[in-house]
Amino acid sequence: MLKYCVEFVLTGRRFEFEVRSSKKEYLDEFLHDLFSIFSTYDEEKDIHVINGITQNNIEFREALLSFVNKYVIDFPELNALQAQLNSLSEGDIFIFIPSNKYSFKDRTIMGFYLKSQNKGQDFEKLKNDFEVNFKNIIDNYEVLTFGEYRRNIGNKNKSQRICRFCKKKSPDVTFKSKAHAISEAIGNKTLILFDECDSCNKRFSECIEGDIIEYLSLYRVFFSIKGKDGLKRYNGKNFTLLNDDGLKLTFDSLDDRPKNPKENYEVKLQSQNPISLQNIYKTLCKYFLSVIDDKELGYFENTIEWINGNVEIEKLPQIIEITTYEHFGLQPQLITYIRNNDNENIPYAVCELQFTCLKKIFIIPFSDKDKVDFSQSENYEKFKKTFNHYEKQYNCAYNDFSNNKKREFNLTLNFEVNKNDS
Repeated sequence: MLKYCVEFVLTGRRFEFEVRSSKKEYLDEFLHDLFSIFSTYDEEKDIHVINGITQNNIEFREALLSFVNKYVIDFPELNALQAQLNSLSEGDIFIFIPSNKYSFKDRTIMGFYLKSQNKGQDFEKLKNDFEVNFKNIIDNYEVLTFGEYRRNIGNKNKSQRICRFCKKKSPDVTFKSKAHAISEAIGNKTLILFDECDSCNKRFSECIEGDIIEYLSLYRVFFSIKGKDGLKRYNGKNFTLLNDDGLKLTFDSLDDRPKNPKENYEVKLQSQNPISLQNIYKTLCKYFLSVIDDKELGYFENTIEWINGNVEIEKLPQIIEITTYEHFGLQPQLITYIRNNDNENIPYAVCELQFTCLKKIFIIPFSDKDKVDFSQSENYEKFKKTFNHYEKQYNCAYNDFSNNKKREFNLTLNFEVNKNDS
């Protein structure tokens, strides 16, 4: 199977498109037609020169529409590409990258250039602030974001798929179900993993993913996150929380209700379902392993064994938890950091889950590329120093998710009475 990846950098976001075909001639024709949209003919040299910087105008949109109509039956992902580019304002510029060879730093600086051109922001200031605040990341990691747009990960051909988590393939396992790279229950509508068999998908859903869904249920209801069955209610031991044209919190007993609602007060919510904190960590790492390039999976065989329940671990690195509305969104996203050098003092792989107003930053444990244990405080401090851009920008909580035993999950909500509300 031949494949080629192109990328588009837009103001504030990026879009990647991968085309796969077993026919070289067809792939060459596809790429020729695509590159023609972003090129001009140099008569003196008798060659077409690709223009990385492109302006959104009528001529471009007509050329794009013609291209999409020609290939969309074979590549329905082109609909997402067209939707992304059609969201641009008239006259906006964007950058077309005819390969994925550019680094995190390169792509970010391209984004700053677009902000300076389309939004009037100071390019040099954006660039300098980035290089100061993210120097440690620039020097050590390749960074990718997943969830911004629709993406199918893995092999489209079911008969050729190999499950990432059990290494089995058809006919030993089936691939009939739609496997979500991030749990659909927390709002994922864009990331689908082809290379997860039905058996693993069912086992993860029953054994570990339910814990993170319970852990995030309060936020799912607060922000009307639509899962597989639409809007959710949160049913606890002593309460019911529903968001249907407004939040409604009801208690099963008068004893649980606030005694004097005219003053600031707190309420304690008791969840029905106990959770394992380690299962939450496992699920986060499963998300990471669902989106990375399959060439990287060989470095995480021990991680996969742990996620599958074949290895017991008593101590894990802490997870950074942050609450902020800076990058709020209803579609969860992952940011992956994979080390691009041999610096064994820092983790090989780190990931961030962005879910509504929450960020969870976690080290991927047990990689073959790691020679030190980042659950030990002295090693974890080196990780924190490298990823200090989080502490520079946010109030960070460092929490231990090592406990593998199921325990009750209770929440305390603090309410502030509006004194001006008559």
